[in-house]
Amino acid sequence: MIKKMLILSITSLYLTGCGGGNDSNNNNSPSEQLPPNKVESQLLITKDNQITSLQANVETQDQTKPLYRVMQSFEAPNLNEVGTYELSYNYYEFQFDAKNQLNENHSYIVGVLFDKQDLTKEPEITRLMDVTSITNPIEYICYSYRTGCKNITMSIDPNSGSSYATFNNTLLYNEDTSEKIEIKLNGKISGTLSKPPIKIQSIEKTDIKNNIVLYNTLNNSSTNFNGKHFKISFTNHNIIEFWSSSLSPFDNLYIKTIDNQATESHFNIYSNIVPSPKVKADSLKNIQFNPKTFTFNFSKVKLDGVLKDDYLDGQVGL
Repeated sequence: MIKKMLILSITSLYLTGCGGGNDSNNNNSPSEQLPPNKVESQLLITKDNQITSLQANVETQDQTKPLYRVMQSFEAPNLNEVGTYELSYNYYEFQFDAKNQLNENHSYIVGVLFDKQDLTKEPEITRLMDVTSITNPIEYICYSYRTGCKNITMSIDPNSGSSYATFNNTLLYNEDTSEKIEIKLNGKISGTLSKPPIKIQSIEKTDIKNNIVLYNTLNNSSTNFNGKHFKISFTNHNIIEFWSSSLSPFDNLYIKTIDNQATESHFNIYSNIVPSPKVKADSLKNIQFNPKTFTFNFSKVKLDGVLKDDYLDGQVGL
């Protein structure tokens, strides 16, 4: 469940040529004019016997921050083994604005997560979030292994990536308060992509010895660590995220690409001891990405935060 919960992080909501024969050159060029990315909502929320209609029909041309997202996530075999990355989950997310009962504009997110691609089973996770306040989002959620995620029908076009989800008195819960609050979700929500999502046939983990080095300029020291991806997620036609390596006290190195360019990179720290150190924005250009091999080359990539005197060199890949 921990691996599935990675996608449910609130920070991941605003993202807003592959190894093994994958079609990752499916990206649009800057001059290519694509149709808009769309979300249409005809949802109804019932809470305390009051019904709120969430009616919306929204679209965006910004392919870096899509309203409708289709994500496929793959995880590597055991750390020291060569093999095929396995599909871990498929996640469908719809973001839109709608009026609440007081005619106030609110921002909502609906997410549906399936274990692999078996749509005949109920979703592993379904949630509705009011993210009007980014610092204090309100989430209603169900888990198949706990309360169940019942009465949800998902239809997906495997070619275009378009989908719709239908809810019939689906029960979702907010457990962030002293008393568990229940809502019923009814109606339909649909999403349309601007371009079909990246098609992934297979990703093979190699025996290449990738290595990345963390240099400290103050004391002239260095630390070597493994440069292997253990998780890769593909969103729509142009966004890929990688979780790689480990270096105590950091849990992993995160890298995000949009249209095959590195746009974000940082170390993840799953504790509140110190903020996660990240790559400086003006140093992202020193990260070169090969979309055919999923390899990143770091060349004196400067860090910020607690590692502001450090930089990264080396290679990260499959």
